[in-house]
Amino acid sequence: MLRLDRERRRSNDLLRVILPDEIAEELRAYGSVRPRRHERVAVLFADVVGFTAYCEGRRPEDVIKPLQQVISAFERLAVEFGVQKIKTIGDSFMAACGLRDGDNDVVRRCVELGLAMVTTIRRHAPEWDLRVGIHIGPVVSGIVGERQYLYDIWGDTVNTAQRIESHGVVGRVCVSRGAWNDLDGRFPGRSLGPVEVKGKGALEIFEIDPEPSSPSHPVPDGPRRARLAVA
Repeated sequence: MLRLDRERRRSNDLLRVILPDEIAEELRAYGSVRPRRHERVAVLFADVVGFTAYCEGRRPEDVIKPLQQVISAFERLAVEFGVQKIKTIGDSFMAACGLRDGDNDVVRRCVELGLAMVTTIRRHAPEWDLRVGIHIGPVVSGIVGERQYLYDIWGDTVNTAQRIESHGVVGRVCVSRGAWNDLDGRFPGRSLGPVEVKGKGALEIFEIDPEPSSPSHPVPDGPRRARLAVA
């Protein structure tokens, strides 16, 4: 009986690690989670620049160790800024704010998280850099899978945030016009102009200036936008 109780506690603790508390409670109580629609969610995508080239010719442990340090640091920062980590996809990190009751200033929180992430990756892995994109809008959230639960979000807002990241500036946090308007001048920055994105047309992207305390890190020579098209 004691062993069974320990296993139940361990299972519940594991659910709370991989799922938001409210979702974990609903899954534990009912065995399923109802899909939800959220009207104002800020979605953040961050992609590690230089990771693929770094992997070539290195031992697996020499690849995973620094990546683990970086992702763990990102997870701690997400908690600090009140942003929900959604998942990692290879060397990319996806997070969102606005999925929980009481979340406010959702874009500001994601921008502050993104700025802190850029500073952090340079401290943990100076051979890498980061490109961050943020958009705000409606999403649908839910759980998929049975053997391995994944709490995820879907919708055009998610796709747009990823496009903003892909067309952004290395070493900078970039946001959509909607996210920029939501910030209402609380962060200095500038428009990079419209970018033609396959399947979406022209998107105006704004670059957020780094925090004054952030170390100077010039953008490499060449086009400021890392990619010109995304499938």
